[in-house]
Amino acid sequence: MRRRSTILALLPLRTKYLFDGSLLASVLLPDHEFREFFSSLDKIDSDLRTPSKIRSGAYQLHELVVDNPTQGFSVQPLERGVQATVTTAIRSSDGKISRPAADMLGGYLCAHKFFDTLVWMAGQEEGQVLKHRKRISWHGLAPSVKIWNHLADLPGLLKSFQKQVESLSQLGSSLTTSHGLPTTLSVASEQNKESLRVIASNILGESLVSSASSKGAKILANFALMALNMAFMRMGFTELPEDRHELEKGLNAPIPNFSNLLKKGRSLKGLRSPFQIATFIGPVALLVPTILSKEPPSMEDLVVICKELGNDYPPALERLNRDILGEIFRQSCGMQTSMETLSRLSNLWKDRNWDEELVKVSDYYKRGSTPVTDDPLKFFEGDIVGGIPELWPVSNLMLEHIRRDDFEGIDGAQTGPTMQSPIPQFTQSTSPNDGVSPPVSPSLPEMRQLSTESPNRNDELLPPLPATSPEMQQPPIPPPASQTFTEIAQSPNPEVLKNAASKMWEVSRLLLRLRQCQLKTQTLFHPTMTSRQKRMALKSLQRRKGAMENPPPSTEEEMTDRRYPKRKRRSPPLNKEAQDLETKVKLPKPSKAASSKRRKLVHCQDNMNIANIVDCLSCEDGRRQLDEKIRVKQEHEELEVEIMNAIPALCVDVPTVKFTDSLAPPFVAELFDCDGNQYNWPAFFHNESDFRAFTQFYAELQEDYVLERDKSNPRKLPRFLAQPETSTFYVVTRARFDKMSTQTIQALLRDFCIVITEEDRPEVQFDIPGLELILGSVRKPTEIQDQSIAKKDDGFQHRVTIGTPEDLYKASIADHSRKKSLNALNFPNPNAGIQITPFDSEARAFMQTAGEPYCAGQSMPIADLRWALAATVGAHHYWHIDSDGFGTFIMVICGRKLWAVARERKPNDFAVTNFWAEPNLDVTETRKVHATEAIVLSGKHTLLMGPARPHAVWTLEPSLCQGGHFLATSTIDKTVVGIIHGFFLGNIITNVEHEEIWNILQRQMIFYHLGMAKMHRSHREDGHLPDVTMLPGLRSIFRFFVIIELQHVFCVLSYRQAQPEDYPHLREADLSPLFDLNAASKAHRWRRIYSRGVMRDLISYLASRYTFFDTTRGDFVDPYQDIFVPLVAWVILAAQEYYNRVYVLPAGNSALPSASDKVGFVPSKDIFEKQMGWARHDISFSAAVQNLEANKVVLDSLWPDWTFIASARSEVLPHEVPSAQILSLDGVRDGDRLYFSIFEPEDKEAKSS
Repeated sequence: MRRRSTILALLPLRTKYLFDGSLLASVLLPDHEFREFFSSLDKIDSDLRTPSKIRSGAYQLHELVVDNPTQGFSVQPLERGVQATVTTAIRSSDGKISRPAADMLGGYLCAHKFFDTLVWMAGQEEGQVLKHRKRISWHGLAPSVKIWNHLADLPGLLKSFQKQVESLSQLGSSLTTSHGLPTTLSVASEQNKESLRVIASNILGESLVSSASSKGAKILANFALMALNMAFMRMGFTELPEDRHELEKGLNAPIPNFSNLLKKGRSLKGLRSPFQIATFIGPVALLVPTILSKEPPSMEDLVVICKELGNDYPPALERLNRDILGEIFRQSCGMQTSMETLSRLSNLWKDRNWDEELVKVSDYYKRGSTPVTDDPLKFFEGDIVGGIPELWPVSNLMLEHIRRDDFEGIDGAQTGPTMQSPIPQFTQSTSPNDGVSPPVSPSLPEMRQLSTESPNRNDELLPPLPATSPEMQQPPIPPPASQTFTEIAQSPNPEVLKNAASKMWEVSRLLLRLRQCQLKTQTLFHPTMTSRQKRMALKSLQRRKGAMENPPPSTEEEMTDRRYPKRKRRSPPLNKEAQDLETKVKLPKPSKAASSKRRKLVHCQDNMNIANIVDCLSCEDGRRQLDEKIRVKQEHEELEVEIMNAIPALCVDVPTVKFTDSLAPPFVAELFDCDGNQYNWPAFFHNESDFRAFTQFYAELQEDYVLERDKSNPRKLPRFLAQPETSTFYVVTRARFDKMSTQTIQALLRDFCIVITEEDRPEVQFDIPGLELILGSVRKPTEIQDQSIAKKDDGFQHRVTIGTPEDLYKASIADHSRKKSLNALNFPNPNAGIQITPFDSEARAFMQTAGEPYCAGQSMPIADLRWALAATVGAHHYWHIDSDGFGTFIMVICGRKLWAVARERKPNDFAVTNFWAEPNLDVTETRKVHATEAIVLSGKHTLLMGPARPHAVWTLEPSLCQGGHFLATSTIDKTVVGIIHGFFLGNIITNVEHEEIWNILQRQMIFYHLGMAKMHRSHREDGHLPDVTMLPGLRSIFRFFVIIELQHVFCVLSYRQAQPEDYPHLREADLSPLFDLNAASKAHRWRRIYSRGVMRDLISYLASRYTFFDTTRGDFVDPYQDIFVPLVAWVILAAQEYYNRVYVLPAGNSALPSASDKVGFVPSKDIFEKQMGWARHDISFSAAVQNLEANKVVLDSLWPDWTFIASARSEVLPHEVPSAQILSLDGVRDGDRLYFSIFEPEDKEAKSS
């Protein structure tokens, strides 16, 4: 099996015995102290032949260790029903593997690396090994800077160690008292087992005592924990359990001072860290005066560093490592305490002259002052020197992952150090101070006879064998080595006898002291799942947030996933149905004796009882929302600090170059406002590229001008002046607009941008008082685009700086040489309030649905919907759409803006997928795909613009604007288009995403169901509800149903990684994407589920009230099966094609944006295909998807041609709205079931009874 493991074959090893075909338990003497550990490794290898035996969370060790010749390690999508492999564990964004997989692989490799160390300690270095080159290109791979700072100066580290031991010796007998264990342990197995447990328990207690703040105490703790790990391995574990219950089970006793252990800043998982660091980096790291257990390192980084260090160690460093391991072996046997270990090492090293030896290795761990620029090794790679030894397993996959600087191939074998006695054995003594007996060694041919598997290097090149084949069955267990060995002639090694009294032989004898310890063999990972108590997790989060300026809110405050804090408000009264539902999901009071039992991780079952799941999950709703609010607030504060530190500061006091100054004559653009006034703007641009983009736009703009009508000398003017009925802009006075009905305004928004004139607003100037009035504090740092910086090929992000509104004012009044084009877009206005208007359908929805199920405790996310803008002359924003499918209104407070919009040349032009997905997309121009119009806006104007409309803006004078986002029912289908465009290309074509859009859409869906199916509406809501008897209303509502169904696919929360604090009852290894654990909170998920349920019921209601006719087929159709299902199937395939067009090259390689372009959200390929797979394989849509694929339909638009009409039924069919709980269950999908499958009610028997 190991011959097909490229991961293990490329691990830097000292010996060959992992690949010689023998059982690992037969390499050393049968009565070796670590024989149980060796047997456990053999059992893992045996279990890998039946892959179902070893699983941790979403991953099987077999899938991650054993090579897959068909996939290798390349990034591949995770198809439906396919288990996780090394292939799918890779994170495509940075090429690393997910942390659960890295931890599993790291633990597996660490155990085998330790086996290799044990064989090396016994002097068995015979044979050839794969030689790894030492590198210095450790680009940020160090687990701790402190470790490397100390290791870089080994002479200084040893001198510091001597001083710390001297200071510890003066502390008294508390640290030097021995455990009081007998030097000779009984041969009886039960007594021996108990002795091992006592040793491990005492070592753990000692590590707690050693966790003081002094440097010496930290070294003591590192040695104690290293010994603790080795003690557990002597008991048959392959790694220290990370679970307290499993740890106590191994000790057969409760852990003493467990609370003190956590107070010292450690975790149970962190107890492995000293052992892992010492195994992968070197035992000398234990001398570093840092508590290594406080910061568990990344296993992936440790494995890579191990490969970077190579396996050709200097002799002096080898002697240090042997000395340290030898003393820790004694400590793990209970022969001495950590203090005695340190004292023995100090005395040993005092007598040696290290000066000459350490000078040669003093810089072994030292980084170069100018690191080389070659890429660091990846988890699966190796930088090999020379060739591959004959015995070493090799495969085509392995050859692909070898760095080939001076690699000679398999023929040029690199020979490792050789000893005359390959398998030394030692006779044992009862006293630790007795002399050392000479070693005995069986001949190599005799050892070969013990192998149960003949080596064959060619099996890596073959496809994997089926699990039922004889070759894949578990091999027969060989007879005990004690029965196989015959008396062997002793053949002393001359080099060994020369140093018979040396430390190495004393250690080797101690390693073989104990006999016949028959403990139960443990596998690599134990399946038991445990968790912190919920109350402890909550208090831990509150302690961590204790430094916040405001204390965390109580669970009675309204909870939300939003980005900005809100004032506490009294929740609106609930209707009776919502009260019943809230009673069922009410957060229970914590009992005095809360159970500490972790919930077990179970797999998804088709017959799962969803009602029990509702009861189980709802009890954590209040705590989860509180956690989310605390975390979001902290992330927002940390983000502000990060922006301040990472982005350069704005400078407004230096002269700048203006390209337009070089023009002769100056370029003047003739522009018009909605009143027909001409405005001549002298162009102001710093860079030639920006000027060329404007002139190109200006030429297209003039091409769209039309002749005036009924004029003797007609001029060419903008359409909104010459032929208003053909223009995108609909100009109306404020007085006339206020008299329009909601239905009229909604209908206008569907096709026009409404410009309201004659606004009565107070006059505001672009000065300090005006900036403070509109923007707030003029000295608050914010992001400002400095457009005097030249454009680069990879985008505009390099123009972002940190400045203040005061800098904008300084730039506006500076002399011409210092003037700058500055654009500031980040001024949220959470205190703006919400005014109900004819175009704000979401405001009406929030008001009308207050008190409905899953709507309590929510309010309008004002900070996301209301904001202000500021800019100086020449500032511009090229062609884009506003984020998340929102409509936009803009009130110009002072100054002038040129607002340019695109006009569709034919219906559904904005829904095509090849405009924004153009491979050479240039946002500075429209490529004449759309027509172009522009209008000058000033302080007396307000603009209303629908969603998904491409537009560009130029600032003609220093300007202040107030504005906001809205959702209008008449344009809700274009909102869907904007959401999908922004999902795929939001980092390029739109502003920062607002995750609150999904809460608004869910509320909007509940509003439609409430007003139509439940008939809870008044004349005020009529204009905000779709009229399905009219073609636009029917088309809009069904397209809106699609985004409600596919929320999990297009919601950004599905692509953000779940944090361990979000699920404290689960192990971090189980936070796997396979279970759909992501940043979507449970409250958000239930709102998503409920909105799907009411959507399905609304379709049922429409079927009972209206008849639907397909004009193409000439027949009546079912609204669900014939309209909704094919529409969802179309969007599923169109979205898949959209993703491939944007992110996948024809050869199948990733085309994700470069690092400089990755501003905002970029969907992960594996998560997208997983979410999309759940939708396309849903039983409701799979047949329709397959039918479209079979017909090879061209999917260059998000919508198919619409051919349906609806009319009221002459005879209304009965329709009864189900209960809220039934509606919720109707909205559960595959991803939700996988999310639920990780939970199991604690008192299952009580619930069933």
